[in-house]
Amino acid sequence: MLKNDCTAYKILKSCGVDEELYERYFERSIDTNSNIEGYTPRMKFILKRAGEIADDTDGAGAFVGTEHLLVAILANEECLAMRILKAMGADIKKIAATLEKVLQIRE
Repeated sequence: MLKNDCTAYKILKSCGVDEELYERYFERSIDTNSNIEGYTPRMKFILKRAGEIADDTDGAGAFVGTEHLLVAILANEECLAMRILKAMGADIKKIAATLEKVLQIRE
């Protein structure tokens, strides 16, 4: 999933997301026949959105952290990470609320 010292990892872990289970879902979801090289259009959008979120919450030109990526992922119902979280039965509302608190503390 993520390095265990990053913000998104801590949030997901505190909300009961099981890393090993997530990895199993992820491995089963990989399309080994895909011919896409590099980032998918959806991933490019998420990265761009994460940059915008970082700028909005931490000021223009801010470092994009895993917390910003997680916000962008939670806002995109169709991305693989979000579909996996839902399939696992993760409490998306709890993750979003915890994430919001973390971002507000930094303001």
